[in-house]
Amino acid sequence: MKNAEFLDYLDTQFKEYRNSPSAGSKKEQKAFINGLMKAARIFGVTFDELEQVVKSNLSEDYLDIPTFIRKNMELTE
Repeated sequence: MKNAEFLDYLDTQFKEYRNSPSAGSKKEQKAFINGLMKAARIFGVTFDELEQVVKSNLSEDYLDIPTFIRKNMELTE
């Protein structure tokens, strides 16, 4: 999967999260999105690319953003 395709998929997941009526479903989606963001950093998606997706999907529901993404930290082996 290319970065652009992944970012589109992540954007879609954010939209589904926002539109989900169930609290239980939101909790599962939130965990899934957090996992996607962590995996994205490991596979080379840049902080700036993730930040654009997150900022474009901000709403009244705060989604926990993993600390290493929030603080612009780089992952090393």
